[in-house]
Amino acid sequence: MKSLFTILSLAFCTLTLYAQNKVIDSLQRIMALQKHDTTELNAMNGLSFEFLRRDLSKTKSYAYQTIKLARSLNAVWQLGSGYFYLVTSHQNSGNLDSALYYLDLLGKHSEANPSYWKMAANYNQAAGLFYKNTGQPKKALTYMTELPSAKSRRV
Repeated sequence: MKSLFTILSLAFCTLTLYAQNKVIDSLQRIMALQKHDTTELNAMNGLSFEFLRRDLSKTKSYAYQTIKLARSLNAVWQLGSGYFYLVTSHQNSGNLDSALYYLDLLGKHSEANPSYWKMAANYNQAAGLFYKNTGQPKKALTYMTELPSAKSRRV
């Protein structure tokens, strides 16, 4: 019975790893096309997400690439996502000054684009977690309980 459980566990882990690598491979193939469009930006954000719990240096690399391309395309939502991934990855790396810098940029970007209510939600989430993790629970609660209004349903 124990050996059956062990074999099934290993098979499940192998399938999970294979599926995750398949996603990464697909996103990297999209980037290899180098179309420099929003599809490539979305692939970069997807790669940032996929590497967030595995390889923070890759997360940062894809987030920096996202920011550079999003600025050139004036892609508001993707630029905010790039900032979000930099806040998270720098915070998880212990670079709190850098995380705070990108949190500030995300906040300014969110305020400048109020119709993107999901970006405001990302900012509130990032700020709440940042302040919670830096030992400021009261400040964290102000962000975590504040919900952006969904006046316009843009991204």
